[in-house]
Amino acid sequence: MRTKILSAFAVLSLAGSAVSAAPRMLFEGRLNDAQGRPMSGNYLLVFKVFDALSGGFEIWRETQYVPVQRGAFATELGRMAPLPEKVLTDVHRVAVEAPFGLPWKPVLGIAKVRSGPAAEPPAVSAEVSEQIERTEGVRAAEEALAKAKAAAAASDWDVRRERRPDDKVRRLERDLEQFRKTAERSKKEAEESKSRLDALEKALKEKREEGGVRIYEVQPGDTLRSIAIKLYGDADRWVELYEANHDRLQRGGDPIAGQRLVAPRAR
Repeated sequence: MRTKILSAFAVLSLAGSAVSAAPRMLFEGRLNDAQGRPMSGNYLLVFKVFDALSGGFEIWRETQYVPVQRGAFATELGRMAPLPEKVLTDVHRVAVEAPFGLPWKPVLGIAKVRSGPAAEPPAVSAEVSEQIERTEGVRAAEEALAKAKAAAAASDWDVRRERRPDDKVRRLERDLEQFRKTAERSKKEAEESKSRLDALEKALKEKREEGGVRIYEVQPGDTLRSIAIKLYGDADRWVELYEANHDRLQRGGDPIAGQRLVAPRAR
């Protein structure tokens, strides 16, 4: 990952000074794991210097183990592989990365060139420390918020899982009871209607028989002529059936299976 680019002012301020010792470079940064969480321990990192602000050629490389505390590290470059002298006179780009295949991720690189080795082991600057604390505070707040949301969601699910099925069962039970009552009422009404219909048909039949008529229920395949043959033995008497039932016959005079016809008594 690309680190921050050295400012021309920072480099040129050193270019005017007389230097004799090999240049060194203080590099501060952060190191996170693959999930972005700060790491602690000793980790292998690769540092590179390029001869241009963008692109360019690699002119220096050094690999070293760097101590990291809560994601922050500071190290001195040039101890193992001498830095080229021109880093003091030109603007260069410094990069840091993890060796290929390793899961950590260097970020927030700040490089400062100086003319000689540090008098004591480098430490993380107040600027980087403040940013680290701020970043970790935000991260801790985000993690606490995420946990609270997860707990609330789990609690809500527990409530819904316990309550909703009961509500649904009660609603279904009420609907079933209502349907049962409706079905019983409909069945009772149908029985009463059938009883009244049977009584009416019986009374009508008796009255018609008293008046010289009877009721014939049409069978599948019946015609007025075939019915006349059944009732009277004479197909030509279909006219009498038609005249007695013309108000209930289809157009053309065809009866329907199941239909009840008034049949005058045989002479």
